[in-house]
Amino acid sequence: LADAPGLGKTVTILALVLKTSGLKAQRCYHTDRDGRAEARWMELAPTDQGHHVLRVLRSVMVACRDRTATGLLWDTVAPCAREFPSLCAFEACARKTAMSADTLTALEASMDSLRAKLAGRVLLRSGCTLVIAPASLLAHWEAQIALHVNPQTLPATSVRIDRGTVAPLPGASELAQLALLITSNERLSHEHRRHGSLSPLRL
Repeated sequence: LADAPGLGKTVTILALVLKTSGLKAQRCYHTDRDGRAEARWMELAPTDQGHHVLRVLRSVMVACRDRTATGLLWDTVAPCAREFPSLCAFEACARKTAMSADTLTALEASMDSLRAKLAGRVLLRSGCTLVIAPASLLAHWEAQIALHVNPQTLPATSVRIDRGTVAPLPGASELAQLALLITSNERLSHEHRRHGSLSPLRL
């Protein structure tokens, strides 16, 4: 929303929050490990995908004594490390190039480890709306909620206004129970510097 100040942007968002209150995504995660790993892979930037590909290849090279086979694997797969749309596509390409049983065994072990790592986090279904605003406007949001929203419709216990950047964040499960979470650009920048994608406020 890019309207000029005073034209009701905050009230419009609050109306949307109340209209969609209680709604949750029908499905936001895969129940099987491989499905979660694939979903996580598709969330990654190509650069991060490429890093994972190269780590797998290096792991295979360390585990396998056949330098001819591992050299061919590296020369074939590494140049296109950022171009695999899925883990399955990466594994299929690597399997075609694996010349020996030792290389294939090492590849399978490394792929299994990668899938376990990517699938480690399960996303929670949540009906919470996340609002990110400059820290200077958090008091404005609090005042607008008090002025325009019936407390029975949006109880105070379902709203969290996250002030500051150093107070500990609640866990993802607690955040998922809220109807509205208002935090600041400064908080997200601080959390990204500290934890990267491990923060419960990961975008």
